[in-house]
Amino acid sequence: MRLLENLKIEPHTRVILRTDYNVSVVNGKVEDDFRIEASLKTIEYLLAKKAKIIIMSHMGRPRGRDKSLSLKPVADHLETLLNKKILFFADVETAQHSIEDMKPGDIAMLENLRFFPGEEASDKRFANELSKLGDVYVDDAFAVAHRKHTSVFLLPRLLPPAAGFLIQKEVNVLDEIRVAQKPPVVFILGGAKVETKVKIFIKLIHKIDAICIGGLLANSILMTKGIAIGKSNYEDIAQYVDGMDLTDTRLHLPLDVVVSKDPSGKSPARITAVASVKADEMILDAGPDTIKLFSKIIRTAGTVVWNGPLGVFEIEKFSKGTRDLAKELKNTKARVVVGGGDIVRAIHKVGAEKSIYYQSTGGGAMLEYLAEGKLPALDVLK
Repeated sequence: MRLLENLKIEPHTRVILRTDYNVSVVNGKVEDDFRIEASLKTIEYLLAKKAKIIIMSHMGRPRGRDKSLSLKPVADHLETLLNKKILFFADVETAQHSIEDMKPGDIAMLENLRFFPGEEASDKRFANELSKLGDVYVDDAFAVAHRKHTSVFLLPRLLPPAAGFLIQKEVNVLDEIRVAQKPPVVFILGGAKVETKVKIFIKLIHKIDAICIGGLLANSILMTKGIAIGKSNYEDIAQYVDGMDLTDTRLHLPLDVVVSKDPSGKSPARITAVASVKADEMILDAGPDTIKLFSKIIRTAGTVVWNGPLGVFEIEKFSKGTRDLAKELKNTKARVVVGGGDIVRAIHKVGAEKSIYYQSTGGGAMLEYLAEGKLPALDVLK
């Protein structure tokens, strides 16, 4: 890839910096700033070069403009981290009119890119409008590098592009894991984004030693294979898993689950075998026998890659499975690579953070890179 340190940047150079600030914001305050902190090395390098920095990011999946998904709280938080004023532009036109007034070393942030229809549509016209804001392009948004969205796939074709320090670090560490794996290699997949993960899972299963599945992905596989899951959430993935052999010794699905009639945690919950979920119940967490099985597998692993919780982690009652499995990381000598905020929070809650070899800023991007060794947004930085 073209690297940031080889990009010609002078005072007054307008640098479009694509970051991934898709972070948790509660009551107008950033709750988890890991991804913001991870971008600071690149920002500080650009500040030292006296560049004009225009930060672009997305947040969530808004339908049009959604005030709750505005990047303004993120800009305010970045101001605190850098102890420096951050200009904020609500739209591209305002940014185009205001950017010439910026001084060397000034920083601005554009509003949530997904407020603009052209971002997810891979719109050449939108890419052209964004390109008018910069002289060069720096990508540090690893977590969205598996998408062909305008700001990461088309925009870098219109300006001299380079990979920021965060992307460089992600690629270097994940290449090390991918090429020089310590066997046995175990993947733990949970959480949402089922279609993305099932595609990765199909590519990985023949390359690794074990894969433990929970969450929405497990529900979807069970449903596709004709196992009753009550009124649990699931996605139709029949086209991907119809030919899957559930007896494959590398594949490990839940043995038992925690179910309830209400995902809010207000109704009674019970533990039951997977095949005994009632029609009015929802699967909301992995059961103790499942955790025992998964724990046994990771204790003897050489490499563990974990993305996504095993249950509805945000509800305390249904976070136990994820937390209990996180505790088991203390009992393995494996290199543990994690991606996704819920897993990191679980690991910190149980005091197993010293077990983490590397924490990626990406979830789906991390998995896809480990499976394929390439990502669309990285290819355009070559």
